[in-house]
Amino acid sequence: PDGSLRVRVHIALVADFVERGGAMDREAATRATTVYLPELTVRMLPDAISSQAASLIAGEIRPVLTTDVTISADGELLESSIYPARIAISQRLDYDSTDRILADHNASGEIPETVRKLNLAATHLRERRRRAGAILIQRREAKVRVRGNEIDVSVIDSGSPSRLMVGEFMVLSNYVAARYAAAHRVPIIYRVQPKTTGEFAGQRPRLSLYPEYHSGIGLDFYAQFSSPIRRYADLVLQRQLIAALSRPDHFAYSQEELLAVLAGAENAEAEGRELERRAKRYWILRYLQRHAVDRELNAVVTREGVSAELVDFGVRGTLHGAPNLATQSSIVVQIGRVDPLRGWLTMDYVRAESEVADRAR
Repeated sequence: PDGSLRVRVHIALVADFVERGGAMDREAATRATTVYLPELTVRMLPDAISSQAASLIAGEIRPVLTTDVTISADGELLESSIYPARIAISQRLDYDSTDRILADHNASGEIPETVRKLNLAATHLRERRRRAGAILIQRREAKVRVRGNEIDVSVIDSGSPSRLMVGEFMVLSNYVAARYAAAHRVPIIYRVQPKTTGEFAGQRPRLSLYPEYHSGIGLDFYAQFSSPIRRYADLVLQRQLIAALSRPDHFAYSQEELLAVLAGAENAEAEGRELERRAKRYWILRYLQRHAVDRELNAVVTREGVSAELVDFGVRGTLHGAPNLATQSSIVVQIGRVDPLRGWLTMDYVRAESEVADRAR
């Protein structure tokens, strides 16, 4: 009646399947993260775990770590708790189908009504973080798949309603877990970014044993627990939380062990992300080299006429021959030079999109 909403966010309880110190755990620690390459996916955990036993598959019963929250009508967190559970998965939606549900205002039934309520709550949560100073960046992300001799490039809109909704509840779940750890003195590794001014403004987020404000996210506490299937650091923190929930003052890891494990995981994750970035760029440039050298392409200026990003490919390069243009101006370009091995891409300015509109009129 008061407009509040109870939401339960369920994260796969991967700690149930991966014994600490076992062969699978040692290999997962070495890999540290799942690496998504255009040619293949190198998983942190075997498919039997990551895609089956621990995956939230429709029609199956799965162990989960649940964040149970009550959110007020204006997005304030009223109550929260964390506990392990077993749930039956009734349906598994994907981003595209959820976006279609949200776009169809006439859709009725339990799922459309639930999705709309969740989306409204997520919108309020996001707005509260924005007012707290959160940096809300939405970038179009290229997705590249290579099968044999075929290269398929599509661009994912990270700002679609479904992705923003899921992302917001992941942030909320991480916040509640971090707040619980801080309140109960559970040793974990927090992600912090102090709110600063002057010469120290814009500090990068860092890891800390102590809870501090994360200005980029706009929350008092923050840690990453939400991806234990694909990030080893999240699996370690999930183990720590489960141990503390089952027996207060009983921890799976000491502070020193956490630092050692997570420092190694951070380095391996960074290497994995760089490999993903370079591989994705290589294959996008290969695609452009094959199919787009003589085509006119839509782009957006990214650095005052010095560089631009191709709208349909999510890749940036140097821009030549452009007049003085404002950042985010829409333009038309042609490929000047492309070298996939070196990662080079130059674009030649053709015209501003405003000129296209003028000619159409």
